[in-house]
Amino acid sequence: LKWLEHKRMSPSISRESESTPTTVNVPDSRQQPAWHVIVLGVFATPPIYVAYWGYKTLRDLKRESIEVNGPIDDPRAQAAGIKPAKPAPLPPRNCEVKPDQHLKDSLATFGALSPFLRGLGMLIPLFNVYPLTTLIIGVTKLVPDESSYPRKHPLIATGCVLGAFLALVALARLPGLLWMPSLLGLIPIAVAQHWLNKYWAHVESPD
Repeated sequence: LKWLEHKRMSPSISRESESTPTTVNVPDSRQQPAWHVIVLGVFATPPIYVAYWGYKTLRDLKRESIEVNGPIDDPRAQAAGIKPAKPAPLPPRNCEVKPDQHLKDSLATFGALSPFLRGLGMLIPLFNVYPLTTLIIGVTKLVPDESSYPRKHPLIATGCVLGAFLALVALARLPGLLWMPSLLGLIPIAVAQHWLNKYWAHVESPD
């Protein structure tokens, strides 16, 4: 009887094992929806969130630079003007498409930067203009479409984004409810995130 029960149960057990879904780890995309930047900026206040956004963006671009151009002490990176330094541990690469030479050179500028110090500098009034400007200029140069406006005119595009951001954030000093438009200060930064998403979409493998 025990042998018969085992024989009856074994097919069902095998079918259950066959129907068990297999877990597949899919790498996370580094793209961030532009509207996330606006919404999170409202809750965290624009000046604070833009510092975090700057840190996160620089961290991802530094890792990408090391992945594409090699470690910072690699001759290829030194030829691109990156000073020798000890690279940080990297996560598994989730990009299959290699950037062209222009994008490689643009990425090289992020290889020797300190994301933490740059992000911290974005919290300091007046001084924050420099790290934010250099970051947005670097993002405009990473746009894959050579005919796009930010790629062709990086300084003008950066000036428009930075000027709009500073103008909206300055409205926070106004009395009464006149300060409320300052909550929209992350809209220009969302534009920069949109440009960056184009780069990640260009190099990341499709799902």
